[in-house]
Amino acid sequence: MFQLQRGDFIPNPKKMELFNLIWLRDNLRELIVHYNNNLTFIFPVMLIQHLSQLSILEIKSCEKLKGIIGNDDILASSSQGPRLEMKMVFPQLKQIVLEDLPKLESFSPVGYHLEFPCLDLLNVKQCSNIITSFTADYLTLTVHAKTDQIRMNDGENSVSIELQESAEPVPQC
Repeated sequence: MFQLQRGDFIPNPKKMELFNLIWLRDNLRELIVHYNNNLTFIFPVMLIQHLSQLSILEIKSCEKLKGIIGNDDILASSSQGPRLEMKMVFPQLKQIVLEDLPKLESFSPVGYHLEFPCLDLLNVKQCSNIITSFTADYLTLTVHAKTDQIRMNDGENSVSIELQESAEPVPQC
C-alpha cells in the first residue's frame, strides 16, 4: 500500500511506474523501502548530487537489491581504463538502515568514496554479501564508505555505528 502526500492510499498496486523521478530530487528528505523484490538499485549515480536534503535512508527486505547506488550506463560504458576515485557527499544524511538484503553487494559502485558528515546512525544487518567498507573518523565525526573490487567478507554481516558529539568543532547538521 502506498500513501500519497494528501494521505490518500493506493491499495495493493500491481504495477507502479515512476517517470521523471528526478522531479523529487531537491526535496526528498526520507526514503524508506520495505519488501520490494523488484528493485536492483535504489538511485542512479547521476541523481546523487540532487539528494542534498536526504536525511533518512532505510531499506529492508528487498530480495533482489544489489546496490544502493547503481552505475549509470553512460559512466559504465565510458570507463575504458583505470578511473580516478570519485567523491560523493551526502551532506544531511543522518540515518542509514540496511537490513535483510541478501544480494546487496555495495552501497556505491567501485571507485567512489562516500562521505556522510552528519551521519549519527549506521545500521547494517543481514547483508552478508556487502563489500562496501564503512569507517568513522571520530575527530571530524564523519563516516566514510568505499567499495573495493575484492570481496573481503569474513562472514560478519552486521555493522552498527553510532557517533556521539565531541568537544571538537564539527560541521553543523
